[in-house]
Amino acid sequence: MIGNMKKLYYFNTVSVTGVNLSALMDYGSGVNISTQSTGEPFGTYSFSNYYPYNLNSPLNLTFGFNNSTKLEPYPPNSVTLIMIYQPTFNSPSYQSMTIAGKALPIMTGNSQNTWYLYNQTTNISISDPSNLTFNLKINSASGNGKNINIDYLAVYLS
Repeated sequence: MIGNMKKLYYFNTVSVTGVNLSALMDYGSGVNISTQSTGEPFGTYSFSNYYPYNLNSPLNLTFGFNNSTKLEPYPPNSVTLIMIYQPTFNSPSYQSMTIAGKALPIMTGNSQNTWYLYNQTTNISISDPSNLTFNLKINSASGNGKNINIDYLAVYLS
């Protein structure tokens, strides 16, 4: 549980094949994400399952929910996006992030092999669960071993 958040939802659709969504449903140990601030590096973190994306080509993923997903409360007034991520090189070029069509502040983690928390709340107005989409774009990076790793991705509705 994150703070007083009762129910977290995990995306059940993604725009690209090969993304193991179940790997984004749990996070590792060594941190308390309910007390961590956005963009703050985790001092010690043992990752769980994670999704690695090689940035030889740009990352452009859209996560979402199918229209049969039951969300509570519905309709939500706000959504909190929670993500744990790690760049494997210094200063990746984060491009943009949106949720339900609304722009979010981009990720700020820039240190190589450091895990970070992204935790951002924004007001939303959606007419169907399938309208609750999260789009993440990161520019490509030349060179071997330049990945962005995502260990956890969830939303909380209120």
